[in-house]
Amino acid sequence: MTTPAEGILTTGFVEEVIGHMNTDHADSLKDYARAFAAVDWADNVVMTELQISGIGLLCQSDAGREEAVWVAFEAEIKRQEQVRGVLVALAKNARKSFGRNQT
Repeated sequence: MTTPAEGILTTGFVEEVIGHMNTDHADSLKDYARAFAAVDWADNVVMTELQISGIGLLCQSDAGREEAVWVAFEAEIKRQEQVRGVLVALAKNARKSFGRNQT
């Protein structure tokens, strides 16, 4: 289980964000893995960790391949309230890197 980093991210908040991302934003997680960790083979990606400096992702293929990767944020999070904006920006940057629409 992820522990809070330097008191900025509470355990409950981290669990809520990870649950939300895994339930509602599976496509964004795949985009993060593809754009920022060069994982283009994953059929399933789940967020396993959220820290002030980035996110941990577990990438899995239907063929049984599995790899844990780290996606670093451009800057460390200073306040819990920044997390949503950072994750949205990551998604936009990932889509932009693929030449996909920003919506």
